[in-house]
Amino acid sequence: MVDGRLGKQMSAPTRHRRPVRAVLQCRLSSSRLPAKVLLPLAGLPIAVLAAKRAMRDGQDVMLATSVEASDDLLVSEATRHGVPVCRGPLDNVLARFLIATEDLPDDALCVRLTGDNTFPDADFIGTLVDLLEANGLHYMAHGGNRTQLPYGMAAEVFDVGTLREAAAATTDPFDLEHVTPWIRKRHAPRRMPPFPGLDRTWGHLRATVDTFDDYQRVAAVFEGLTDPIDTPWQVLVERLQALPDAPTFHLRRQAGDPAGMVLGTVQLGLAYGRANAVGLPPEHAAHTIVRRAIDHGVEDIDTARAYGQSEARLGRILSRGLASQARILTKLDPLADVTSDWPAAAVAARVRESVQASLLALGLKRLPVLMLHRAAHLDMADGMVMETLEALCRDGQIGTLGVSVQTPAELKQVLDDGRIGHVQLPCNLLDWRWRDLVPALLVRPDLCVHVRSAYLQGLLTPADPRHWPVIEGVDPAALVTTLSELAKRLGRRDCRDLCLAYLRGLSWIDGIVVGVETEPQLMDNLELFRRDALSASEIAEVDTALPHVPEALLDPSGWPRT
Repeated sequence: MVDGRLGKQMSAPTRHRRPVRAVLQCRLSSSRLPAKVLLPLAGLPIAVLAAKRAMRDGQDVMLATSVEASDDLLVSEATRHGVPVCRGPLDNVLARFLIATEDLPDDALCVRLTGDNTFPDADFIGTLVDLLEANGLHYMAHGGNRTQLPYGMAAEVFDVGTLREAAAATTDPFDLEHVTPWIRKRHAPRRMPPFPGLDRTWGHLRATVDTFDDYQRVAAVFEGLTDPIDTPWQVLVERLQALPDAPTFHLRRQAGDPAGMVLGTVQLGLAYGRANAVGLPPEHAAHTIVRRAIDHGVEDIDTARAYGQSEARLGRILSRGLASQARILTKLDPLADVTSDWPAAAVAARVRESVQASLLALGLKRLPVLMLHRAAHLDMADGMVMETLEALCRDGQIGTLGVSVQTPAELKQVLDDGRIGHVQLPCNLLDWRWRDLVPALLVRPDLCVHVRSAYLQGLLTPADPRHWPVIEGVDPAALVTTLSELAKRLGRRDCRDLCLAYLRGLSWIDGIVVGVETEPQLMDNLELFRRDALSASEIAEVDTALPHVPEALLDPSGWPRT
């Protein structure tokens, strides 16, 4: 047993037939926003406000922190405000929960709360406990999965005996840090009973404090409240929704859903695209685009060493705490200066230099996905490029290796290479080149497929024949007319909607890379991803109506210069 419990216990409310104790876990050593739980909110430290709201009406609450000296100030502040405290191992949070509940019988209930979430209150806790008891469960949770409730408006309830069972059964560091994974695997119902009384969905909102932007948002919610402890959680959520920059939806995806949006950032690093009339957005506009995309549920952000300022800009934007909310996919330097006479050691050094430059620019310790910028790198220098990248994977600097391909022949090579877990390729509703390879893609469920050029470098957004390159066998005006007629006939808003809905209806595509230059463009594309994908019969109708365009139109690198 480590350290002990400090402070006087409060009597449990009489609402429930067995003892209920809420355990509020927190520490000061948060990596994204250190000491965030001591930041002032409505005149109290965040952790104290969270505890006081849970303690309302006599609810039994214990703040569980670590024995590290770094948490002494947290203990002092909690004790000064009358919040009972227990201390245990920093990394074994499950052990802290055991200490916090050591005086309770096995049939008592434990409610897991976190110190950076101030919205849950005693009424919210009571509702979850009622749901658990009414349904005869050993585990109950609501919030955190972005369905009905805001992210951060969450709690878990389980009986103390089950908590002790988990502690005796698992030594997995993940289970010890996150407390309930072992319990959820064995006791969580397949479908949680619905939270009562909700007449709307708030899952698109974010109520936690994990970044400074989060803190400013939550502070705005509590600003001006006369009684921040007694204010019902529903009122706080309504105030959160009423903030000027609050999102109105969240692109939450589940397994089997149509392809989601991947934010492309070449436009944030270069003046890119044939139809780009804006140029390179200023830094503040780039920050707004990335933050708003993440706020609305975009989880993947695509960049590359070759995208000018893109990686560096992303690194500065993500440094505000957003890195944990998005997966970054970048690409190796194109290695255009590497020639066939370079020694293998020099090639390896060049590859490591590119990876380190990406890590430094992005402010990451690990690149979640690193793609080869060209499929030719698979065999470059007798395989030295891939050999070096595999070593960096083993060292933990890279998560998944991928390849950005240009042609079906390159895709065939990737499909035969088990080292590759991610592929990106150009595709749009005019592009017929990939159809023969769909069966091979479907037998590689381990391979994540993202497509780019959904709008054919802006030619289809809007569909304006004046922007099209002059290519033999292509009648831009006729194509634009056909696309517009298809969009109208299929009930799509416009050609952009048709383009995205077509790709999202293809089951082999996992994500669609869409780049934007402005916030209005971003919001317009996000709205399009909320719409239904085309059905198989609608896709067939599109394929039948559109002509077989020359391959030259599908490869922008070969377009005539204008």
